[in-house]
Amino acid sequence: MSCPDYPSGFSTEAITRFIESLKSQLKAHQERSRREHKRVHPNTLRFIWAKEQCESVMPHYHLALLLNNDAYYTLGDYKTVQDNLAGRIYTAWVWAFILTMSMLRVHRVRF
Repeated sequence: MSCPDYPSGFSTEAITRFIESLKSQLKAHQERSRREHKRVHPNTLRFIWAKEQCESVMPHYHLALLLNNDAYYTLGDYKTVQDNLAGRIYTAWVWAFILTMSMLRVHRVRF
């Protein structure tokens, strides 16, 4: 996934919000499945990320998500936002940057 353009000082915060949002969505999905008496495999989201900047002006990021294969075997249809892992990842990514952009608007103009 790509990142919108914004000051690099907010980048790490956006990654943190993405991870927290995804964790929250995965937990909610497990709880919903449990209430529906579906089998729930234990899952702890683990991740690795790195910020890299070589010759470019702006840094870029690499992110790997590690999940229990029994809980999340595939991404699902990643071309549309649905109630699957791909949809949760996409939603968390958008949510992280919506918060970032709204924070920019709040902090950018001071009277």
